[in-house]
Amino acid sequence: MDFLSITQFSFMRVNKPLALFFSVLFFSCIPFPVYAGQASEFYIHFSLIFIIGLSLPILLLLIQAHALMRWQHFVFITLSALILLYFLANIEQFQLPFVVSAAYLYLASISMLVFSFDYDDVEKPNNLVQKKSFIKKTIILCTGLYLIALWFLPQFDVVSSWILFSSILLILMLISIIQLIRNLGLATPIIIYCFTQWALLCTFSGVSYLWLENPLVTSYNLVLLTVISFTFVVINICWLLVKQNSRITPKNADLKTISEAELFTYTHDPATNLPTAQQALKYFNLALKSQKDKKFAVVVFKPVNFQQVNTLLGHHNSDILLLQLAYCLQRNIEDNHSLLSFDHSIKPIKLARLQSLHFLVIFDLTTSKYETKQVINDLCKQLSNAVPNAMSFKSFSLNFELAFGVAISGEHGLNVNEIISHAGDALLDAEMKQQQICYFDNRTLFYTEQKLVRMESLRKEILDQNLRWYLQPQININNNQIIGFELMVHWYENPNEEPLTLPEFIDIAEHSGEVYLLTKQMFTQAFEALSVMHKMSVFKKISINLSSVSLLEPDLVYFIEQQMAHYEIASKYLTIEFSEQVLLSSAHRSKSIIGQVKQLGINIAIADFSGSYESLRYLRKMEIDQIKINCQQLAKPNTSHTDKAIINALVTLTLGMDLPLIGTNIDTHEASSAFITMGGTFVQGDVVNRGVTPEEIEVWLNKWFVQYPEL
Repeated sequence: MDFLSITQFSFMRVNKPLALFFSVLFFSCIPFPVYAGQASEFYIHFSLIFIIGLSLPILLLLIQAHALMRWQHFVFITLSALILLYFLANIEQFQLPFVVSAAYLYLASISMLVFSFDYDDVEKPNNLVQKKSFIKKTIILCTGLYLIALWFLPQFDVVSSWILFSSILLILMLISIIQLIRNLGLATPIIIYCFTQWALLCTFSGVSYLWLENPLVTSYNLVLLTVISFTFVVINICWLLVKQNSRITPKNADLKTISEAELFTYTHDPATNLPTAQQALKYFNLALKSQKDKKFAVVVFKPVNFQQVNTLLGHHNSDILLLQLAYCLQRNIEDNHSLLSFDHSIKPIKLARLQSLHFLVIFDLTTSKYETKQVINDLCKQLSNAVPNAMSFKSFSLNFELAFGVAISGEHGLNVNEIISHAGDALLDAEMKQQQICYFDNRTLFYTEQKLVRMESLRKEILDQNLRWYLQPQININNNQIIGFELMVHWYENPNEEPLTLPEFIDIAEHSGEVYLLTKQMFTQAFEALSVMHKMSVFKKISINLSSVSLLEPDLVYFIEQQMAHYEIASKYLTIEFSEQVLLSSAHRSKSIIGQVKQLGINIAIADFSGSYESLRYLRKMEIDQIKINCQQLAKPNTSHTDKAIINALVTLTLGMDLPLIGTNIDTHEASSAFITMGGTFVQGDVVNRGVTPEEIEVWLNKWFVQYPEL
């Protein structure tokens, strides 16, 4: 893009007054004979007063609109212009260096206008910001060098140096304008203003040079160019101020008065005609701030069995039932004067709808003469009684059941958002415990913080590979022959406490974000142990328990294949145990991964087999290599005959299906004897060994074979 096209485009966009402005500028710079003498002091003083009067209101506007540009920058431009005019009017000994210094400072400060304005239209990539910063520093450096040379070097050529240093400033400003053109394009008013400013500075620089070199160019020309360029700076700032104000108040903004009907739609939920959460929060906040000693009970509740309505009728039709419910609740509590109103209508609305199916009422406890729990229980009972016995839509009817969460201002929070959030947490607790009313417990905050600390601690332990790994033997109880091992992992959260087993800390690991890394570490430990045993010519299986769906990742099968190739271990020596929850999961991902594992030739086992109908159907569909039954109840002396009969039935069922069966958690000889009596053969538990670390597996195997040499 050449400069000629920029100039042509600029003059195409300007209007007639601006064209007249350039005409006056052009003719004022011609050294007519009438201007040959020095400008009168009156004219320069008039220009000083003009600049001061023009700058003061602009300065006040810039102080208010500090986002536009730094007002200190405009003060610097104004002061340099005033100093220039002052020394032109007052002929003193050092007039020339003062005038040249002020002129160069004026030129440099206006050159930096491109960097000072905050153009909202300009995209500011990092490279543009870096280039602007470099150009600003270069301008400051040139200004400093020029002023030092001017005042402290006696042989300094003022005229030639002016051409050099002023040209540097103008070139740097032009580079900045070109950068703006690349980001904004040519058809932008900002470019026109910047380019026009640059043209004025070029003229100012040329007139300054002629004033230094040619005696025919009087101070009048320099004063006129100073006033014109300063006026254009003011025009530029005023234009940007107007533009900034137009962003705050758009031209097409509809400023008509909002009607009551429109205001109602903005502040009320369209499905239930109740005040929205924002409306309720506003009124609650005003009530809290009205008196510091006020105490409120925030009750958040919901119909807990409404989900089936959405499933059967869809959201559109279920909104009709929700509207009926809201109407009945509001009509029942509108005469309760202790409830906070969320609307200034004739009939106060004392019920608000929060997100989803949550509703809100706020009870003023300040004037209550009864205990808080009694008052809240009566209120919840009143709301429950407001629900009709059977709400119907066409042929569908449903009895709604409400659950309530309660939080007290002051005790359970100090601001409205916190109190309502805690009431919502109490409602979740009520749903989980299947209770009708639940009060927020501050101890849950400590529990949440404690859980976050545990998650971070476990995450660090997984990343640092500081978990405790064990191999628990599985033997044939009749001949003490080892049939395999199960890899187990413990996490010692506190060295002085019992460790958490894999099923216990898997929930923490899921939320820590490192659960898949834990899964890969499990397989790595198993393959390392298999490698050690194979070097001893001990070819036994090692099983890994994947008790959670979250342990299954899409690239898990690929990772197992990599480990098998790396350690040169056949797939038949690896067994993966899935819980019934994982095996019976309807998720396509988990079923696909289990199928891929089976295709690799890896053994599949069901851990904690319950004998359910769904699990038996799964056994028929897919070949299962092993069944594991939890026999922990056999070790307890107070175990009922029913529990033993269930375990016996599972053992009989498994043996009848001719599936390899292992009894787990057999920790005592009594449990082992009971399991053998039921027909079991393979056992795993503390009765054999609590677990051997992978580092000690070689030593343990040697001792076992010494103890049982016939193996």
